[in-house]
Amino acid sequence: MKKNLRIVSAAAAALLAVAPVAATTVVPAASTVVSAASDTTQNIRLKNGAAWLFSKNGNEWSIASKGASDLKVNTEFTVSTKLTPMTEAEAKSVGLDWAKGGLSLYQITSGKYAGNYVLTGDAEVLTSTTQAKPATTSSENINAGSSSVFYANTNTVVNISAVAATKSAPSAINGNIVYTDAKGQNHTALLHNLVNGTNTTITDLDGKVQNPKTLKPGMYVADFNGVYVNLGNEMANKPVTFHLGGGAVFMDKGAKDNGRTLTVAVDANGVAKLGEVKAPFWAYDSTDLQEAHFYSVKTGNVVTSGSVSLHAVNGQLNVNSVFAALTQEYKASQLTKSENVDTFVPVNDIKAQLEKQNVKVDDNGYFTAPASFTINMTAKSNNNGATATLPVTVNVDNVTPTVANETTTTKTVMHIATIYDKNGNATSEPVLRAYDSVSVVSTPVELKDAAGKSKGMYYKLAGKDQYVKVGNIDGTSRTLKHNAYVYKSNGKRNKAFKTLKKGSSKTTYGKSFMINGSQMYRVGKNQYVKVANFR
Repeated sequence: MKKNLRIVSAAAAALLAVAPVAATTVVPAASTVVSAASDTTQNIRLKNGAAWLFSKNGNEWSIASKGASDLKVNTEFTVSTKLTPMTEAEAKSVGLDWAKGGLSLYQITSGKYAGNYVLTGDAEVLTSTTQAKPATTSSENINAGSSSVFYANTNTVVNISAVAATKSAPSAINGNIVYTDAKGQNHTALLHNLVNGTNTTITDLDGKVQNPKTLKPGMYVADFNGVYVNLGNEMANKPVTFHLGGGAVFMDKGAKDNGRTLTVAVDANGVAKLGEVKAPFWAYDSTDLQEAHFYSVKTGNVVTSGSVSLHAVNGQLNVNSVFAALTQEYKASQLTKSENVDTFVPVNDIKAQLEKQNVKVDDNGYFTAPASFTINMTAKSNNNGATATLPVTVNVDNVTPTVANETTTTKTVMHIATIYDKNGNATSEPVLRAYDSVSVVSTPVELKDAAGKSKGMYYKLAGKDQYVKVGNIDGTSRTLKHNAYVYKSNGKRNKAFKTLKKGSSKTTYGKSFMINGSQMYRVGKNQYVKVANFR
């Protein structure tokens, strides 16, 4: 059976440890860029081998190579200028008798061609791209989001979380990387081709080059060559710090934080040159349609929700005890491939979920136990990428519930949801993410602004004076005016679902999304229908 493999990014410590794909986040904190010793840079291109490499010991210059240097013809290099020039006497001392009035020196500060160069009259200097080096300043922060890959022959761009590599695909994957800046704008990085015409190489974890046509399910590394990203004119001549997520690393020697952070000077055209980037990913068998499920360890039955009981000590619980209770009670599996399904409920994630419910957790993981709270367990198959989520209610048997007149229920958020105040005004509270479980007052309420104008129907969050729109949870029933396909988040048809018939009703959640050039409503998890198909 022919296998279609799709490639997805995954976090990996030292490119090895498996973690779920993280959503793109923007880090608002500024970082500081240290100015280089030279104050301008310049791009040069050689017509021939007319660059002579020199070294200096004290006050004496010596020629390292004469005539054709190691610099390749027609290769463009970024060099530092305005260095102390070589005097006429110094030039003549090393045999450059034709040098009148001295020679300008150019310095390549890093890489295999690092050194001081004198360019002869045959060298072409691209003065049009000269730019000033930025002064020491605070930089904006650009975070790497999920990688994308495209096939150069078809000019098709897709998210790395849904790349199909089939027998008809090219033998090497060419691609790009998408960055989201502090303003939420996406910037697609360009990759420069290697000598063999490709710009991305796929290797296994031992460094052996792999053919994407024949990848088996497993973890691999994508080596992106010569990554450039155009940030626009407004970022020209500014220092910018890039942060990589998902296990990816910068290979530049100047990278910090184990290769996760790189500060570069954006050129006069708004282009940042990031060099080589390596990113781990999973290759999944997309022909395998098996779903991942949670099951009870005690009964062996598949479950869609769960509950555990804990006993607080002096009114306190620890996130580690919550973790132990959850993972001892529930596991995820995928028929005969249970060993390939990873369950994710890391301790730090438990802490984050608790704090979203206004439960403060201290540095040692302890918190004052409420009578009950909900933690979402998630799982992901390493064979075909299938995911599962299990909301688990944690009941604390020796904590008395707070008396309240509210009747609450647990709902699943189906569309990213802004938090509103009692007047229907958006707040600065963190949004609720799609597929989060949230406790709300059972009956929706109508909110009105200060003038008494209706703002629509909302759910009140349990125990809080905060509200979310009903449409992001219960959705809105809409009638189809055409037969309609169900699509995945990557814009491809979701063949697991039959064609929806004209005249039937379907619940949609929240505002529409732009997917592959079409506005689509979400109708379920990884299920989308074109807006144009509804009345």
